[in-house]
Amino acid sequence: MNSWKEGMKAGVFQPQFHGREHVNINRWMKALQKNEGKVRTLFDYNSTFSGVGDYSFMESYDWDNPSEIENHKIIIADGLRLFKEIFGFESKSFIAPCYNWDSKLEAFLADQNIEWIQGLRSQLQPTGTFDNYQLKKHSFGQKNNGVKYNIRNCFFEPSMLPSKNWVDSCLAQIQSAFLFSKPAVICSHRINFIGFINEKNRDRGLKDLDQLLQQVLKKWPDVKFISTDQLSNYIK
Repeated sequence: MNSWKEGMKAGVFQPQFHGREHVNINRWMKALQKNEGKVRTLFDYNSTFSGVGDYSFMESYDWDNPSEIENHKIIIADGLRLFKEIFGFESKSFIAPCYNWDSKLEAFLADQNIEWIQGLRSQLQPTGTFDNYQLKKHSFGQKNNGVKYNIRNCFFEPSMLPSKNWVDSCLAQIQSAFLFSKPAVICSHRINFIGFINEKNRDRGLKDLDQLLQQVLKKWPDVKFISTDQLSNYIK
Protein backbone atom coordinates (compact mmCIF):
# COMPACT_ATOMS: atom_id res chain seq x y z
CA MET A 1 0.00 0.00 0.00
CA ASN A 2 2.91 2.36 0.66
CA SER A 3 4.10 1.77 -2.90
CA TRP A 4 0.60 2.47 -4.21
CA LYS A 5 0.41 5.73 -2.28
CA GLU A 6 3.86 6.69 -3.52
CA GLY A 7 2.71 6.06 -7.11
CA MET A 8 -0.43 8.12 -6.56
CA LYS A 9 1.58 11.01 -5.11
CA ALA A 10 3.95 10.90 -8.08
CA GLY A 11 1.02 10.98 -10.50
CA VAL A 12 1.79 7.55 -11.96
CA PHE A 13 -1.79 6.39 -11.48
CA GLN A 14 -5.05 7.42 -9.84
CA PRO A 15 -7.27 4.61 -8.45
CA GLN A 16 -10.95 4.49 -9.30
CA PHE A 17 -13.65 1.98 -8.34
CA HIS A 18 -13.82 -1.33 -10.23
CA GLY A 19 -15.84 -3.30 -7.69
CA ARG A 20 -15.52 -4.85 -4.28
CA GLU A 21 -14.43 -8.11 -5.93
CA HIS A 22 -13.96 -9.22 -9.53
CA VAL A 23 -16.14 -12.30 -9.13
CA ASN A 24 -19.83 -13.12 -9.38
CA ILE A 25 -20.36 -14.40 -5.85
CA ASN A 26 -23.74 -16.00 -6.50
CA ARG A 27 -22.57 -18.10 -9.47
CA TRP A 28 -19.26 -19.02 -7.90
CA MET A 29 -20.93 -20.22 -4.68
CA LYS A 30 -23.41 -22.32 -6.66
CA ALA A 31 -20.59 -23.90 -8.67
CA LEU A 32 -18.64 -24.68 -5.50
CA GLN A 33 -21.70 -26.25 -3.89
CA LYS A 34 -22.33 -28.41 -6.97
CA ASN A 35 -18.60 -29.12 -7.37
CA GLU A 36 -18.76 -28.28 -11.07
CA GLY A 37 -15.70 -29.06 -13.18
CA LYS A 38 -12.49 -28.42 -11.27
CA VAL A 39 -13.81 -25.47 -9.28
CA ARG A 40 -13.22 -27.09 -5.87
CA THR A 41 -9.72 -28.26 -6.77
CA LEU A 42 -8.73 -24.83 -8.07
CA PHE A 43 -10.31 -23.14 -5.06
CA ASP A 44 -7.43 -24.59 -3.04
CA TYR A 45 -5.07 -22.73 -5.36
CA ASN A 46 -6.85 -19.40 -4.72
CA SER A 47 -8.46 -19.45 -8.16
CA THR A 48 -12.06 -18.99 -9.28
CA PHE A 49 -11.47 -20.92 -12.53
CA SER A 50 -13.75 -23.91 -13.04
CA GLY A 51 -12.92 -25.15 -16.52
CA VAL A 52 -16.64 -25.18 -17.32
CA GLY A 53 -18.44 -22.48 -19.31
CA ASP A 54 -18.12 -19.41 -17.13
CA TYR A 55 -15.14 -17.10 -17.58
CA SER A 56 -13.79 -17.61 -14.02
CA PHE A 57 -17.05 -15.99 -12.76
CA MET A 58 -15.46 -12.58 -13.37
CA GLU A 59 -18.63 -10.74 -14.46
CA SER A 60 -19.51 -9.49 -10.96
CA TYR A 61 -22.82 -7.79 -11.84
CA ASP A 62 -24.31 -10.29 -14.25
CA TRP A 63 -27.42 -12.04 -12.93
CA ASP A 64 -29.49 -15.20 -13.33
CA ASN A 65 -32.52 -13.44 -11.86
CA PRO A 66 -33.10 -9.65 -11.80
CA SER A 67 -33.78 -9.87 -8.05
CA GLU A 68 -29.98 -10.13 -7.64
CA ILE A 69 -29.63 -6.45 -8.60
CA GLU A 70 -30.57 -5.39 -5.07
CA ASN A 71 -27.70 -7.43 -3.67
CA HIS A 72 -25.38 -5.89 -6.26
CA LYS A 73 -26.29 -2.48 -4.85
CA ILE A 74 -25.33 -3.64 -1.35
CA ILE A 75 -22.01 -4.99 -2.64
CA ILE A 76 -21.23 -1.81 -4.57
CA ALA A 77 -22.06 0.44 -1.61
CA ASP A 78 -19.78 -1.64 0.60
CA GLY A 79 -17.04 -1.53 -2.02
CA LEU A 80 -17.27 2.24 -2.30
CA ARG A 81 -17.08 2.51 1.48
CA LEU A 82 -13.92 0.39 1.48
CA PHE A 83 -12.46 2.43 -1.39
CA LYS A 84 -12.81 5.67 0.56
CA GLU A 85 -11.52 4.04 3.73
CA ILE A 86 -8.41 2.71 1.94
CA PHE A 87 -7.55 5.61 -0.37
CA GLY A 88 -8.94 8.55 1.60
CA PHE A 89 -11.21 9.93 -1.14
CA GLU A 90 -14.37 8.97 -3.02
CA SER A 91 -14.21 7.44 -6.46
CA LYS A 92 -15.88 9.58 -9.12
CA SER A 93 -16.11 6.74 -11.63
CA PHE A 94 -17.12 3.10 -11.87
CA ILE A 95 -15.96 0.46 -14.34
CA ALA A 96 -18.02 -2.71 -14.23
CA PRO A 97 -16.04 -5.96 -14.44
CA CYS A 98 -16.21 -7.35 -18.00
CA TYR A 99 -18.22 -4.24 -19.07
CA ASN A 100 -21.29 -6.03 -17.78
CA TRP A 101 -23.92 -4.24 -15.68
CA ASP A 102 -27.66 -3.68 -15.48
CA SER A 103 -28.89 -0.18 -16.30
CA LYS A 104 -30.99 -0.30 -13.14
CA LEU A 105 -27.75 0.20 -11.21
CA GLU A 106 -27.04 3.59 -12.76
CA ALA A 107 -29.37 5.78 -10.69
CA PHE A 108 -28.04 4.03 -7.60
CA LEU A 109 -24.46 4.75 -8.69
CA ALA A 110 -25.38 8.42 -9.15
CA ASP A 111 -26.75 8.45 -5.59
CA GLN A 112 -23.34 7.13 -4.48
CA ASN A 113 -21.67 10.20 -6.05
CA ILE A 114 -20.44 8.31 -9.12
CA GLU A 115 -20.23 10.76 -12.03
CA TRP A 116 -18.79 8.55 -14.79
CA ILE A 117 -19.30 4.97 -15.91
CA GLN A 118 -16.30 3.69 -17.81
CA GLY A 119 -16.92 1.19 -20.59
CA LEU A 120 -16.74 0.32 -24.26
CA ARG A 121 -19.07 1.55 -26.98
CA SER A 122 -21.54 -1.19 -26.02
CA GLN A 123 -22.72 -2.04 -22.52
CA LEU A 124 -23.33 -5.75 -21.89
CA GLN A 125 -26.80 -5.69 -20.35
CA PRO A 126 -27.61 -8.94 -18.47
CA THR A 127 -30.43 -11.14 -19.77
CA GLY A 128 -30.30 -13.96 -17.23
CA THR A 129 -27.96 -16.16 -19.25
CA PHE A 130 -24.18 -16.03 -19.08
CA ASP A 131 -22.53 -14.74 -22.25
CA ASN A 132 -25.88 -13.82 -23.81
CA TYR A 133 -26.21 -10.08 -23.42
CA GLN A 134 -28.22 -7.20 -24.79
CA LEU A 135 -25.86 -4.67 -26.37
CA LYS A 136 -26.63 -1.08 -25.39
CA LYS A 137 -24.76 1.55 -27.39
CA HIS A 138 -23.32 4.60 -25.63
CA SER A 139 -21.38 7.65 -26.75
CA PHE A 140 -18.78 9.64 -24.86
CA GLY A 141 -20.31 12.18 -22.49
CA GLN A 142 -23.84 10.83 -22.96
CA LYS A 143 -25.90 11.31 -19.80
CA ASN A 144 -28.33 8.74 -18.44
CA ASN A 145 -29.84 8.14 -15.01
CA GLY A 146 -27.65 10.83 -13.46
CA VAL A 147 -24.30 9.51 -14.75
CA LYS A 148 -22.17 10.10 -17.87
CA TYR A 149 -20.50 7.46 -20.02
CA ASN A 150 -16.74 7.48 -20.50
CA ILE A 151 -16.05 5.39 -23.61
CA ARG A 152 -12.70 3.67 -24.12
CA ASN A 153 -11.83 4.42 -27.73
CA CYS A 154 -8.13 3.50 -27.86
CA PHE A 155 -6.53 0.16 -27.01
CA PHE A 156 -3.02 -0.68 -25.86
CA GLU A 157 -2.71 -4.37 -24.91
CA PRO A 158 0.73 -5.68 -25.97
CA SER A 159 0.40 -8.87 -23.92
CA MET A 160 -2.82 -9.88 -25.71
CA LEU A 161 -1.27 -10.13 -29.18
CA PRO A 162 2.54 -9.78 -29.05
CA SER A 163 2.93 -9.87 -32.84
CA LYS A 164 0.84 -6.71 -33.29
CA ASN A 165 2.33 -3.20 -33.49
CA TRP A 166 0.36 -1.72 -30.60
CA VAL A 167 2.17 1.62 -30.64
CA ASP A 168 1.15 2.46 -34.21
CA SER A 169 -2.33 1.04 -33.72
CA CYS A 170 -2.99 3.08 -30.58
CA LEU A 171 -1.54 6.24 -32.16
CA ALA A 172 -3.99 5.88 -35.06
CA GLN A 173 -6.89 5.53 -32.63
CA ILE A 174 -5.74 8.56 -30.65
CA GLN A 175 -5.58 10.60 -33.85
CA SER A 176 -9.09 9.47 -34.79
CA ALA A 177 -10.42 10.51 -31.36
CA PHE A 178 -8.84 13.95 -31.64
CA LEU A 179 -10.17 14.44 -35.16
CA PHE A 180 -13.68 13.98 -33.75
CA SER A 181 -12.90 16.36 -30.85
CA LYS A 182 -13.07 13.53 -28.29
CA PRO A 183 -10.65 12.64 -25.52
CA ALA A 184 -8.42 9.66 -26.28
CA VAL A 185 -9.43 7.20 -23.56
CA ILE A 186 -6.86 4.40 -23.59
CA CYS A 187 -7.78 0.91 -22.44
CA SER A 188 -4.78 -0.95 -21.02
CA HIS A 189 -4.56 -3.65 -18.36
CA ARG A 190 -2.05 -4.36 -15.60
CA ILE A 191 -1.05 -7.62 -17.28
CA ASN A 192 0.88 -5.58 -19.86
CA PHE A 193 3.27 -4.19 -17.27
CA ILE A 194 4.00 -7.03 -14.83
CA GLY A 195 6.59 -9.79 -15.12
CA PHE A 196 5.73 -12.12 -12.26
CA ILE A 197 5.35 -15.09 -14.63
CA ASN A 198 7.44 -13.85 -17.54
CA GLU A 199 9.70 -10.80 -17.22
CA LYS A 200 9.77 -10.38 -21.01
CA ASN A 201 6.08 -9.52 -20.87
CA ARG A 202 6.76 -6.59 -18.53
CA ASP A 203 9.86 -5.45 -20.41
CA ARG A 204 8.03 -5.39 -23.74
CA GLY A 205 4.96 -3.66 -22.29
CA LEU A 206 6.94 -0.90 -20.58
CA LYS A 207 9.14 -0.38 -23.64
CA ASP A 208 6.09 -0.04 -25.91
CA LEU A 209 4.40 2.29 -23.43
CA ASP A 210 7.46 4.52 -23.37
CA GLN A 211 7.47 4.63 -27.17
CA LEU A 212 3.76 5.42 -27.25
CA LEU A 213 4.09 8.32 -24.82
CA GLN A 214 7.08 9.74 -26.67
CA GLN A 215 5.22 9.59 -29.98
CA VAL A 216 2.13 11.23 -28.47
CA LEU A 217 4.21 14.10 -27.07
CA LYS A 218 6.00 14.50 -30.39
CA LYS A 219 2.82 14.54 -32.47
CA TRP A 220 0.68 16.56 -30.03
CA PRO A 221 3.09 18.59 -27.84
CA ASP A 222 0.20 20.42 -26.11
CA VAL A 223 -1.54 17.19 -25.08
CA LYS A 224 -2.89 16.95 -21.53
CA PHE A 225 -2.74 13.69 -19.58
CA ILE A 226 -5.59 13.41 -17.08
CA SER A 227 -7.14 10.69 -14.96
CA THR A 228 -10.76 9.62 -15.28
CA ASP A 229 -11.89 11.50 -12.19
CA GLN A 230 -10.45 14.74 -13.63
CA LEU A 231 -12.78 14.57 -16.63
CA SER A 232 -15.44 16.45 -14.68
CA ASN A 233 -13.13 19.47 -14.60
CA TYR A 234 -13.33 19.62 -18.41
CA ILE A 235 -16.71 18.11 -19.32
CA LYS A 236 -19.91 19.00 -17.48
